[in-house]
Amino acid sequence: MRPDYPPAPSPSTASIRILIVDDEETLRESCASVLADDGYDVASIGEAREAQNLLRHRVFDVLLLDWYMSDIPGCELLPLALAANPATRVIAVTGKPTLASSLEALRIGAWAYLPKPFSAVQLGILVGQAAHATLTARESLQRSQQLEQAGENSDKIRILGLAPAFRGAISRARKVAPTDASVLLTGESGAGKELFAQFIHHHSRRASRPFLAVNCAALPEPLLESEMFAPRRCPNISDSSKRPGSAAA
Repeated sequence: MRPDYPPAPSPSTASIRILIVDDEETLRESCASVLADDGYDVASIGEAREAQNLLRHRVFDVLLLDWYMSDIPGCELLPLALAANPATRVIAVTGKPTLASSLEALRIGAWAYLPKPFSAVQLGILVGQAAHATLTARESLQRSQQLEQAGENSDKIRILGLAPAFRGAISRARKVAPTDASVLLTGESGAGKELFAQFIHHHSRRASRPFLAVNCAALPEPLLESEMFAPRRCPNISDSSKRPGSAAA
């Protein structure tokens, strides 16, 4: 249950523009109400064709997109949203979750995949993560622009090498840095894995935030697994009429 008197939204939260595209009116309004209470700038639409036109004229930071719309499927609307604004974080929402559809959504460019039914808590956490990623990217871009205007060198990490394999690794690091993908660096001790990690961080949308190096070998295995790989657990609500503040279908 959501509190009767939620805390006042922060200015940063209010700057996050969210569009909900879903032909289920009850779910759409429920999600809009939950996110508006959290302080986001929320718009909602029940028809994909209307959403097409809106996406061409307005920029949204987060898009909650029903994957199986009656007029235009999500797999067609998602590329349009990313073409209008590549930084939009698209959350594919579906009441018919399958492994195939989840892989398709992520392959096309979805930021996350959210099966129905889901709770208000799950929705809030996922959108909060997307909003945090958006705000961090804005800070990094602003910092880079300030450095350029000041004539400073924003390329903090320089890795030098001429070998073809080395240059290929640098090229791949540059490609993955602007994305939200997880990266696993492997190699022998002393090969420069942490230096590459710093290089990726300083070329990412999180460059304005600190780079934290963790010595995994120094942590007990159960603690490492719990802290870094334990999934978030949220209650699931299958009947929105039984609990106020839920977003379920």
